[in-house]
Amino acid sequence: MSTYEGPDGPTGEVRSSVTRPTQDLLHAVLALSSNLDLATVLRRFVQTSADLTGARFAALNVLDARGNSSTFVQVGMAPTVMEMLGRAPRATGVLGQIPAHGVLLLDDLTQHPAFGGLPKGHPPLGSFLGASVRVREQVYGQLYLASKEPGFNSQDVEVVTGLAAAAAVAIENAQLYAAGQRREHWLRAGQEITTMLLSGADEEDALERIAATAREVAEAATAVLILPGFGDAGSRRSSTATAPRTCSAPPCRSTVAPGASSRRGTACSSTRCTVTRRCSSTCCGASAPRSTRR
Repeated sequence: MSTYEGPDGPTGEVRSSVTRPTQDLLHAVLALSSNLDLATVLRRFVQTSADLTGARFAALNVLDARGNSSTFVQVGMAPTVMEMLGRAPRATGVLGQIPAHGVLLLDDLTQHPAFGGLPKGHPPLGSFLGASVRVREQVYGQLYLASKEPGFNSQDVEVVTGLAAAAAVAIENAQLYAAGQRREHWLRAGQEITTMLLSGADEEDALERIAATAREVAEAATAVLILPGFGDAGSRRSSTATAPRTCSAPPCRSTVAPGASSRRGTACSSTRCTVTRRCSSTCCGASAPRSTRR
């Protein structure tokens, strides 16, 4: 019940015609559009789809140009089950029947002619609702909802259609925001390196900084900067920056690999942590050399 106020005060009451499912959908759409972090948008989309439809299992399979999974976000299956399955599903079989527009609604997934069985260890599936998420008129991924009792209905189709449209807008906004952040990071990195060079910094330090900055901005595992040599065709100089990896070594009582700086000011006699730039808290927690020069 809501009250309408005219210029001279309250004039009466208007009964809201918005149903509870519609209100929930509107709130979900607003929640999706309010976030610019892509990973958060995807997780929220999947979780909300499961919550509003009552699906036991829900997943978003982001597909590359070949139809392979590039990102898979799911709710409902235990992490141990996902680890046992080993990989995300391909858009083949029944999943390959999901249309680019509209939905695939099945009372029993296993009765579809394209069903080819489930991987060993996969939980049984019954009812199924699949829809494509389109970003800039291209299929970005597929939403899978499964195992709702007694089955999905037309209201679920409306919810999924609305959520997919909202998710498409949120995903595009998140992508544009991330692209803008990367451009800003590249510009800032370029300015810092230019300032470093103009200030007379050591050439080797500058090369190391360029490689490390390029790796960080590009979110790459490794960046290698190679300069051609002069005179001897085989002579080249390079600087390599590698991303930190989680240290799997057992706890050590030392601080860092020999020759590197240490929090405690002492050299480490162990070589267990030399693979990382920074060991995890379960290891020595100190900084190891960040780059390799040749």
